[in-house]
Amino acid sequence: MELVAPFPGGDWLPDITVDPQGDVHVIWSGGQCSANYEKPCLMYQRQQGGVWQPAYDVFLDQGAGQSAIRAAIAADQAGRLHLVYLKDFLYIVYQQVWVANANSARAWSEPRRMSGFGHAYFPDIAVGPDGVLHAVWTESTPGNPSKDCPPGLCSDIFYRQSTDGGIRWSPPVNLSRSEVGTMKVHVLADHLNRVHVFWEEGGDRWVPNDRRIGVAYVLSADGGVTWSEPQVFTHPEGIPRQIMVGVDGQGQIVAIWRLVPGDGIYYQVSRDGQDWSVPQRIPGIWPVESIAIYDDYDVIADSLGHLHFVVSGRDSPTGQQAIFHLEWDGSTWSSPEQVSPSEGYPEFPRIAAGLGNRLHGVWYSKQLPGYEEGQVTHVWYSTRAIPALVWTPAPLSTPTETPPPPTRTPFPTPTPFPTVPPDAVRPFNPQTLYTEGDEVTSLMISLLPVALLIGLVVMISRARRR
Repeated sequence: MELVAPFPGGDWLPDITVDPQGDVHVIWSGGQCSANYEKPCLMYQRQQGGVWQPAYDVFLDQGAGQSAIRAAIAADQAGRLHLVYLKDFLYIVYQQVWVANANSARAWSEPRRMSGFGHAYFPDIAVGPDGVLHAVWTESTPGNPSKDCPPGLCSDIFYRQSTDGGIRWSPPVNLSRSEVGTMKVHVLADHLNRVHVFWEEGGDRWVPNDRRIGVAYVLSADGGVTWSEPQVFTHPEGIPRQIMVGVDGQGQIVAIWRLVPGDGIYYQVSRDGQDWSVPQRIPGIWPVESIAIYDDYDVIADSLGHLHFVVSGRDSPTGQQAIFHLEWDGSTWSSPEQVSPSEGYPEFPRIAAGLGNRLHGVWYSKQLPGYEEGQVTHVWYSTRAIPALVWTPAPLSTPTETPPPPTRTPFPTPTPFPTVPPDAVRPFNPQTLYTEGDEVTSLMISLLPVALLIGLVVMISRARRR
């Protein structure tokens, strides 16, 4: 079925999660928030008890002319939804809402800025089995100019966590310190309390460089406290792109990526996140024909620990582009199963598992291959049951409002990346990190031109009186 914003304009870049009761929650960019501003709203829609509730714009009361894109949503066991997104194409914002109140746009918390003063993009969020929130994004940071990053402002990967349900967040930590830029970061918190962060190394949303290198991966075996050194996956026949990572019921870490140029989608398996198997091609599936710069894959585990992989691709070298589903049972892959209709150009699939035995998927489609600019886009949803154990729906907690801290305390200076050798660390300026008090500074800076203009007018007026 199609999910439609009650505003004119296209719908795209959806994400999906399922709460402990089995209800589905979808977020996407869509519509036009104002007749005067062609910028996307942040649409939310809930399937409650199998019935879809009306979609609404989370941006309510945030003012005309603002925009939200690249949203990611996650549900915790306490009965809350956690949301991160790119606001106004500048910085990453976090909000939350109790599921019990999620039918109202006014129930969402005030937006909280997560990123610093660099250009941010590609946020993601995950909830660990202990309820800890893990958020990541890319952000341009000051560094030494190089041939791959002439302005010296390539994007790095930043990570923060919250142990109290999103009230307070740890200082941002730079996980990549890349010299060539980063793109499309994701985070996964598995059932063993490990945290996995993975991204594309090379290329950058904000810096016009195009030195694609491969895909990168870091692991925290202690819930996000310390991190391994980044591992960059490369291939002699092309450049790995579009990495996605899943963890199966045996604790195996499965990394999936496509090769560009190339005509295959590959996977590698690791027990510890350090030693990986030789890349092998996933049988029966071919990537989309275009390079799909902003496309992504997704994967989720069911109650049996099987992985369910969704991909925009083809089931033959000359097949029609569609969304396909494949299952990993711990040793082999199933044949591709087509999910989307055979029309248009669907991509950017997202998948969630409800109560362990029902899959829920979303994606968007466009008229033509390539970049979406100027195209009409649509968001779609599909579901199916799978032969897995069903979990008993968990009761949701009664909403309780936690008061904010009595005083606004600036975030402390972030701890340095713990395992990168000193000669590999690019200097990072903690002055660029955002603090709660910076809102006042930003306001003063924005008013400075007005003050100067008023002063100039006063000076001219006095001069004329003389």
